[in-house]
Amino acid sequence: QLSPTIKFSVNVSGAKGKTFKAKFNLSPTLYEAEDLPTTASGAVQADFTDSQSSNGAGNKLDANGVNDYVEYSLDVPSSGTYKIKLGVKKLDSRGKFKLYLPQANLYVGAEQDQYSSSIEHAELDFGNYTFNSAGTKVFRFIVTGKHANSTGYTLANDYIRLTAQ
Repeated sequence: QLSPTIKFSVNVSGAKGKTFKAKFNLSPTLYEAEDLPTTASGAVQADFTDSQSSNGAGNKLDANGVNDYVEYSLDVPSSGTYKIKLGVKKLDSRGKFKLYLPQANLYVGAEQDQYSSSIEHAELDFGNYTFNSAGTKVFRFIVTGKHANSTGYTLANDYIRLTAQ
């Protein structure tokens, strides 16, 4: 159940045979990477401050190569389909990566690239995924390579945005 609970009523007096439609636009849930429980493998991860990042900070994985990863544990509020997006800080030392959900043994979306020749804040889209239950879910970002011009494999994550569909 989402919080706060929304209740509404419709006066159906004289409405016999009429159809009613309701549309609800749910706000996305933003999870700040620097505030989430984090685990890293193969590399060191640490929070960083950055005035251009949401909430003024992010989380960086100083990856050394392919298969290093950082994972975040976050609470999915209810079962259902969500659009998954990741806010990142791109730079010339960044790597390519994929999103893996270990609890589902599944990669979600396409390979993404955090490389840019200059600093760029961007939001990357992994598409939709359906969670069968609410609760703590692990989002693992696994380094898969690097752009030909990149000087490294680092990942700099700002936030994870989940929007119910």
